[in-house]
Amino acid sequence: MEIKLSIIIVNWNTKNLLKDCLNSIFDNSPSFKFEVIVVDNASTDGSPQMVTDYFSFVKLISNDSNKGFSYANNRGIERSIGQYILLLNSDTVVFKKALENMISFMDNNPEAGAVGCRLLMSDGTIQPYIFGDDPTLLCLLKRNIRKLLRLGDFHNWEDPSSSPFIPPLPRGDTEGLKRGWGDLR
Repeated sequence: MEIKLSIIIVNWNTKNLLKDCLNSIFDNSPSFKFEVIVVDNASTDGSPQMVTDYFSFVKLISNDSNKGFSYANNRGIERSIGQYILLLNSDTVVFKKALENMISFMDNNPEAGAVGCRLLMSDGTIQPYIFGDDPTLLCLLKRNIRKLLRLGDFHNWEDPSSSPFIPPLPRGDTEGLKRGWGDLR
C-alpha cells in the first residue's frame, strides 16, 4: 500500500514537546499508511535519543548544526515518499480524526494545493495568531487602529460558518501540501 501522508517535524531542543507530539500522532493514527520524519537541528537536550528510544520506527534525520527551519523542512521533504506532505511543529498535539479529515479534504478537492488546519489553544479555544498572541507592538498598534477606524479585525477567526479544518488563511503550525504543488524550496 502506498504511503498517503508524510509528516515532517523539525525539532530543536523541544524533547518533551516532541514526545507529546509524536504520541498524539500515533495515539490518533489515521486509517491510511503514513510516515513520520523528525529532522533534528543539532539539539543538545537528548531529543534524538528520545526518538530512537521511544519511536524507533520514525525516520530520524540529525543535522550536524542548526541551519534553520526551512533547511530542515527541505531535508525532510527530500526523504519523504508520501502523496501528501504535512509540515508539523513539534509543539503540536494532533486530535482524533484531524489527519483523516485533512487528507479527505485534499482528496475531495483536487484543485487545492495546500491546506491549513485550525489551531486551538490548550483550553480548546481558537488560536487566532501563529504565536498565540499578537507578537509585536506594531501588530497591536495596527490591530487597534483598524478597530478605532471601525475597519474590523484582520481576520474573523470566530466565524462559525468556517470549516473546522480550513481556516480563512493557513497559519504557521501546520501546513499540508500536495506533492508536486509549487516549488517547496
